[in-house]
Amino acid sequence: MFFYGEFPYSMDDRKRVPIPPPFRPEFEQKGIVMTRGNEHCVTVYTTESFNAEVAAMRELSRANGSVRNAMRHVFGKMRQQDRPDTQGRVTLDPQLIEWAGLKTEVIVVGADTVLEIWDRAAWEAGAEQREAGYEQVLDAVSGLQNQRLGLVGIGSAGGAS
Repeated sequence: MFFYGEFPYSMDDRKRVPIPPPFRPEFEQKGIVMTRGNEHCVTVYTTESFNAEVAAMRELSRANGSVRNAMRHVFGKMRQQDRPDTQGRVTLDPQLIEWAGLKTEVIVVGADTVLEIWDRAAWEAGAEQREAGYEQVLDAVSGLQNQRLGLVGIGSAGGAS
């Protein structure tokens, strides 16, 4: 399963945010792990997807300082919850709320194997930057596809490189 879409919500006074209804069964079955995400969001994993991420990190050498720092980043403020509550909500840890700069209005964003919880104003403010990054990734994917097909020198914008 992959997670997709944008779901605006309000965080309640008990610091709970709903899991979008289409994805609740996945989290009910597989459990929830939340940690500090990239670009100051809260990343919400199923226990299964978190374990896969940890396995990939363990392939890297702990002799590398960046690897150790990444592990500290992920594990230092990690919170595990068995499953969403009966209304499909997760309870956010105050340290995760502070890390992500979450106010009352949030947006839950599907990002393939994870959900991300963003402050809604911050999410909206970053739209242009995300669009530029998307274009760069499309160009890279197009280049890889062309390379696999033996179309060397053909750029993704339709012109020759």
